[in-house]
Parts: sequence; structure tokens; C-alpha cells
Amino acid sequence: MAEKPPKRHHQEPGPENLAAAARGADVTDPRVLETVGHALRAAFVPAAYVTRAYDDAPIPHQQVTIQPSLSPAIIAARGLTGAEGVFGVGTGYGWRAA
Repeated sequence: MAEKPPKRHHQEPGPENLAAAARGADVTDPRVLETVGHALRAAFVPAAYVTRAYDDAPIPHQQVTIQPSLSPAIIAARGLTGAEGVFGVGTGYGWRAA
């Protein structure tokens, strides 16, 4: 199970923003939503973009990154049961693998 995010001021954005965006993208798998809701994307982005880490938007850099709500949609679409091993390969920030 993912570690709980640190407590933040109630108006400060956090992982729950990305879980809400995933729900808005029709992701219903509770395991995916729970994981996204605990993934600390801010730990994977350059310091200059930390304030945008929980926006449902790609973070610009020298490689292509995808909109955060798309990752959970892709994962949920696989219909995983929990018995599978998953290996993610990418060249982005590593947030999706987290």
C-alpha cells in the first residue's frame, strides 16, 4: 500500500487532485484511484514545476509527458486483477511508474 501523503493546508493541491481528475476520466477501479491519490507527483518533477505538480496537465520539459489523468485510464483499461507483475518503461519523470 502506498504511503500516505504529508498533511497540507486544506487549499493546497495534492495527489487527491489527480485522483479526482482520474475519476473525471471515467476511471472507477478503486485500486487505481487509491494509488493515484497517494502518489506524490511533486517528488518527480523539477523544482520549478512543483506548484503545478497536481494539475491535470503535462509538465513541460525536454521530453513529452502525458496528462496525469491519462495514466490511470491506461492502467485501469488493462483490467488487472492484482496477480500480475507490471513493468513500466518510459522517459518521463517517473510519476506513472510510482
